[in-house]
Amino acid sequence: MQQTPNQSSGSVSYNMRSPAVRRLLREYKDIEKEPSPLYRAAPTEQDIFIWHFTIRGSSDSAYSSGKYHGKILFSADYPFKPPSIVFMTPNGRFETNKKICLSFTDYHPESWQPSWGIQTVLIALISFLPIPSRGAIGSLTLPDEEVRRLAALTSSYTCPECNVSLSEILNDPITADNQTISEEIKSSVDILIHTASSIDFSGKNETGINNSNPENEPVKQSICSDVNTSDNSSEIVERQAQGVTKSTLSKAKQDSISPQINSNNTHTPSTITHSGQNINSIAETPRPNNVGNNLLLLDICIVLLSIAIAYLVFFKLA
Repeated sequence: MQQTPNQSSGSVSYNMRSPAVRRLLREYKDIEKEPSPLYRAAPTEQDIFIWHFTIRGSSDSAYSSGKYHGKILFSADYPFKPPSIVFMTPNGRFETNKKICLSFTDYHPESWQPSWGIQTVLIALISFLPIPSRGAIGSLTLPDEEVRRLAALTSSYTCPECNVSLSEILNDPITADNQTISEEIKSSVDILIHTASSIDFSGKNETGINNSNPENEPVKQSICSDVNTSDNSSEIVERQAQGVTKSTLSKAKQDSISPQINSNNTHTPSTITHSGQNINSIAETPRPNNVGNNLLLLDICIVLLSIAIAYLVFFKLA
């Protein structure tokens, strides 16, 4: 079984000056302090950078009866770089024992924010399970009947690495009281849904190379997709947003996000504010389109200024 990580565990010791180690220890304490009926997560006894997790499927989806186990793999640069995620239980949405591509995994470091943490990742995984993703690395598309069949089998799974039996955990009923999620995490998941809808779904770069081929993985960061943006993406995000608010984010009023575009990162909003609106409004929020107009006005001003200077110089010399 997994145990509480310490500075030294048997022959395993960690550099407590490492920001990654300190952050992971703090997040583990936070998770243990307020257990959730939606997920479990803990580092392995051997390596604090390898975590095992279990999540419950969203209650209004084909995944509702499932418990899904996997691993989160952190680098020494965490939280400044996103983790890798591997599912171990068959689920119908992602391949098993293979790193998956989502907007908050190491396939998309440009979308990652250091303020996000393990709890954000787990809630986002629950949210993204029902969202179809054709062509993304590590993704699958199976009919709901097969998804339900696989979900029914998950409780009999015992992890061969951490020895966690899924039949023994996450059995408490989900209520409005015990599934409360912080505003910060809800905001982060909102951003992830919005970001996923803007990622290129083509699976090809400008040269036409199919980047789902492992041989082309160096360029995978900008082309792997979480959401099929070519097929009714607004309907997909709306359907998922309803699922998040009903079963995962409790039945509270919806939160609105007003993303402010970060000039250094066009994929990820740098700041957010809350009002009271459905998550779907996030995906439909238009991006600023006045940049081109501003540049045109700037060019005109420069030309007029140049003419005025030339005019003054000419008459002064005359």
